[in-house]
Amino acid sequence: MSIQSTGLGKDERRSLTLIRKKALADELGIGTWTLDRWVKQGKFPPPIYPTDTSPACWRVKDIAAWIEKRRAKRRKAPTTRGKLWQEMDEEEQQRAKRRKQEESNDDAQ
Repeated sequence: MSIQSTGLGKDERRSLTLIRKKALADELGIGTWTLDRWVKQGKFPPPIYPTDTSPACWRVKDIAAWIEKRRAKRRKAPTTRGKLWQEMDEEEQQRAKRRKQEESNDDAQ
């Protein structure tokens, strides 16, 4: 029975797609040893083994989710420069408030 004869849609078939270690490492631009180390350290999703004798494979949808999670984390992560600029902006806002209050006091007199 082929995947197409199961009546699964295109997205459902794509979620079943598997990729082997070497191809995955090449796609990520890393070595297979790095991939093994990331899995061992818990930094990367573990492989699956479709049969007892098959090599390690990963679901493409799991890898896509891992990549998106890393992208989201990078977008949220504050940088040191960002914090510094934020503090400087807050100080500048306080100075601007003081100036505005001083100007309104001068106008009232």
